Amino acid sequence: MGLFGPPDEDFDYERELLENHNPYEWVACQVTLPGLEMTIESASPWVRGLATGAFGVVGLAATSGVNQSYEHLVLNTHFRIAEKGVVIFQACKDESDLRIPWDNIVRAFYVKTHEGQNSLRIILLKNQPITIYFNRINLFQSEYVHYSRAVARIINEHACGVSPEDEGW
Repeated sequence: MGLFGPPDEDFDYERELLENHNPYEWVACQVTLPGLEMTIESASPWVRGLATGAFGVVGLAATSGVNQSYEHLVLNTHFRIAEKGVVIFQACKDESDLRIPWDNIVRAFYVKTHEGQNSLRIILLKNQPITIYFNRINLFQSEYVHYSRAVARIINEHACGVSPEDEGW
């Protein structure tokens, strides 16, 4: 039995969602890529001036530092399934499309994050996850679950990669 009834009903519902938002054409989404990027933050001159005026030298010293941290790259972009793999529009640093062949994809599955967002997670070789949020298309909350599962099912039908745990067992 499916989540809301017999499995055939879920598949029909997912098929209807896929017809309205075809993953073989560009679908708007938000993507979190696996690599980390260094971000540098410093206080703006206005904030530094305000802190100096309010707290004197202590305020200037507190706002004069530069903070650096590493964060995942998050893009508002488009996603589609192609004949040879998955394509993420302008996700590379040179603004070219990120093309992921089927041989590099281990699996895909639906995830509900701790913030309550529904997403599709694609696991690449060497356990590199790409998280895709379809929150830029107009769906109801329950439809995101079914849409993500349907897209994951399509990707899993074509995925050929072997995870590092499965190599040479």
